[in-house]
Amino acid sequence: MKKETRIAIIMGKSLENLRIYMLTVFRGKMVEGVEFYRANNSFELSSAILSSKYYSEIRILVAVTDEDPFINDDFYVRIAKPIILTHKLETITKTYGLSIDEARTILNSLVRSTFLEIIKFIDNLFYGSMGLLEELGYGKRSK
Repeated sequence: MKKETRIAIIMGKSLENLRIYMLTVFRGKMVEGVEFYRANNSFELSSAILSSKYYSEIRILVAVTDEDPFINDDFYVRIAKPIILTHKLETITKTYGLSIDEARTILNSLVRSTFLEIIKFIDNLFYGSMGLLEELGYGKRSK
């Protein structure tokens, strides 16, 4: 894998009756861009990513989550990019479009390149943002 290869990390969390996602696009160790999405299903999430200005440059999507209800077979078919579902870059939960061995090689490469520190920062940013949105009542329906 080349150092300039664009890899996207996607994280999602439920807020009341919807899910919020953060897509972070990396070029090597450098963050190239961050986008937030709101989705109610995999179609909405894949449509948002497809319309992203980064979509054409992304080579691999890494979902840093154990399980995500919207990252599934339908999502993969629409996105048409290899996807790795992983738990904190430690264990691979599932892959789409590449083998477990290929996914392990990619994750090992990311971890060896001190990518892990950047992921910890992105993780803190995402969950800090979600905490703020929860405090503000984002996603709650008005009664």
